[in-house]
Amino acid sequence: MHGSPNTNDDNHGTACAGVISCSWGPKDGTGAVDPLPDNVRAAVHYCVTQGRNGLGIPIFWAAGNGNESVSNDGYASNPEVMAVAASSNNPDTGISHPANDHDYTDDFGGTSSATPLAAGITVLLSINPNLRVEDVKQILRDTADKIDPSKPASRLPD
Repeated sequence: MHGSPNTNDDNHGTACAGVISCSWGPKDGTGAVDPLPDNVRAAVHYCVTQGRNGLGIPIFWAAGNGNESVSNDGYASNPEVMAVAASSNNPDTGISHPANDHDYTDDFGGTSSATPLAAGITVLLSINPNLRVEDVKQILRDTADKIDPSKPASRLPD
């Protein structure tokens, strides 16, 4: 990679992004299987493997609010991203974060608000900017409160 981290040259902007938070995906609750488009898969792979000058960019993806398996959602079930649920015991997701804090708002919740909150944990990158995506995943695995400690965090693959 060349150019300064503040330019948008061959890096496709990935030298600038420290974390990516995606609070969008296919329509929830339909039961349909929505595959990940090849161009999105390629972009995610590029960010995770080449971003931050080869250390990778952690990508958090909203797992959806449709009360269905995240495996139906090709975006959130992509093993290169970290799927985020909103305070549920969904065994398909790697991270669950509280979503509706009525002290601040009562009209923005679910996985769309939980995902950026979980992504905020990656402030770790400002403390140790040499952490790789795998390191961030491992820190989350090791330090998060477990909803069901008998089940491993299956959606945070190595």
